[in-house]
Amino acid sequence: LSVYLSLYKVMEKTEIQTVESKSLLAAVYYLEKDELSYNEHALITIQLENAISRSNIAIFNAKGQQVNGDMDFPLSKDFFLYVVADHISHYITDEYFYNGIFYKDNEGDFVVITRASKIEFNKQVDALVKILITISVISLFIIFVFSQLLGYIAYQPIVSIIDQIRKRKESNFYQ
Repeated sequence: LSVYLSLYKVMEKTEIQTVESKSLLAAVYYLEKDELSYNEHALITIQLENAISRSNIAIFNAKGQQVNGDMDFPLSKDFFLYVVADHISHYITDEYFYNGIFYKDNEGDFVVITRASKIEFNKQVDALVKILITISVISLFIIFVFSQLLGYIAYQPIVSIIDQIRKRKESNFYQ
């Protein structure tokens, strides 16, 4: 159980860091467009397209209005305030990992929110559970077999002595 919980937390933290880096990439793509050269922006565009779908990005202004990105995201006022206060925040639903960053730009303050699906993460967790259960069952079987074998080896001298005592009693009985 502790192995499962430890690995789950590590995997979850890795996913959150991945979504956070996608948020930064989206912020640079959308908000620094006017300050980058054409070649730099083209490179960022390629990176963004390889990293995340635009339907998983939402850019909000300081008033909480979506100004860019195609994500259909019902913005929670609490999450928005957490992002503004802490400059970064995340939360997890059954279907997605969400990350929000507060981004100061020359055009104003923005909150960039990205999300990543949990489908692949859940598949990995399911595989982890199956592996841990399989290892546990095999380990219990091996422990059982070895304990039986070691028990037989350990008690063999005692069984031998008991058999010798029985034979002597039988031989004394018939004399």
